[in-house]
Amino acid sequence: LLTQSDKIVISKALPLESLGAYMLAANAASGLTQVVAPMSLAMYPRLTELIARGDSQLLASTYLRACEWMAVLLVPPAFLLAFFPELTLMAWTGNEELATTVGPILRLLALGSLCNGLVTLPYYLQLANGWPGLSIRINVVAVAILVPALIIITPYFGARGAASLWFLLNASYVVVMVNLMHRRLLRQLKWTWYKNAVFIPVGTAFVVVILAEVVMPRALSREWAVISLFCLGVILTIAMGLMVPAVRQDALEHVGRWA
Repeated sequence: LLTQSDKIVISKALPLESLGAYMLAANAASGLTQVVAPMSLAMYPRLTELIARGDSQLLASTYLRACEWMAVLLVPPAFLLAFFPELTLMAWTGNEELATTVGPILRLLALGSLCNGLVTLPYYLQLANGWPGLSIRINVVAVAILVPALIIITPYFGARGAASLWFLLNASYVVVMVNLMHRRLLRQLKWTWYKNAVFIPVGTAFVVVILAEVVMPRALSREWAVISLFCLGVILTIAMGLMVPAVRQDALEHVGRWA
């Protein structure tokens, strides 16, 4: 209901062209799951093992380090989609008119998918602890609010309105679900999680993209769009790797061993 209701409502309330534009943006934003899924599948059994062993200290450090790595891997492509949606779509499709139409929708869906990805490991921590009830209750409330809101807002604000609701839904997970979870699980890590896995990587990426907005040319060919996005993605990843504590520490240890 949460992941498909927006598409169902758009298909009923808006013209077919709007549904096509929304689906294109949704497919582009869904590419972020290719970053989230491998780490989530690897970390879930590890978290379960540490909980079963009762090793709370190693559990806390492993969980926080994984969340920081998730942010460093997820934020750069998400910010490229969110802050340069037209350029990204131009590099992908080569259609400037389509990029202009779909770009504003992609921006909102990418930000929503970023928030969704950031809470994936906290969600798996709940499952590893045998505590699915929190997410179930939050999702029930979300369905009760989201579906009527989509039905009301979409006819007036179009696909952008539906995409805005997707972003607000997932932003609420970051603000509400993680906060409630850390009142019970790994309570000492709540503010550290927000600082290291959200504020530092997102803040660093925001500074980089603002600077890129200033220096990047507005009109680029498809080939130069690809090159520019690739270079910016590398810069984003390096900048966040230097700023996020666990990633910086791991990198320095690897460089030290290599040296």
